[in-house]
Amino acid sequence: MEKYPPFLFQRLNLIGLILLKKGLVNTAQLQQALEIQKKEGGLLGGILLKQKFISEEALYIAIAEQCGLVYLPLERYAIAEELRGLVPKEMCLQYLFIPIERIGDVLNVAIADPFNKKAIEAIQKSVPYKVVYTISTKTDIEKRVIREMR
Repeated sequence: MEKYPPFLFQRLNLIGLILLKKGLVNTAQLQQALEIQKKEGGLLGGILLKQKFISEEALYIAIAEQCGLVYLPLERYAIAEELRGLVPKEMCLQYLFIPIERIGDVLNVAIADPFNKKAIEAIQKSVPYKVVYTISTKTDIEKRVIREMR
């Protein structure tokens, strides 16, 4: 079994380019964000979000495309009752993920940062299932974890 899922290594599509191609930012906004990044550091997507050039959902849709994963808005999805106690609520909040569905020995987990290797390791160590990932916003995950996890 691989230690890390393959999408962790697929950074071929830069987030700025994806957002530009989708028409979610314009070149002036992207250039401004790149200048801020050069001066202050930080992730481009976070800078675009902080400058209010994009919505949180737009950022996560682009991250999903960048990784080759599916974006899942959690407000439209029911969390399986059997999964609400599978992992500690505190762990879900720390790593920003929530288990959402299990089919046989495969667990679908919504995660906000699919590039966080510590989160991926923690999830894989804490569940006895093969894990597949979808992307959801940080806000959606936090709301659902607080409301539904034990």
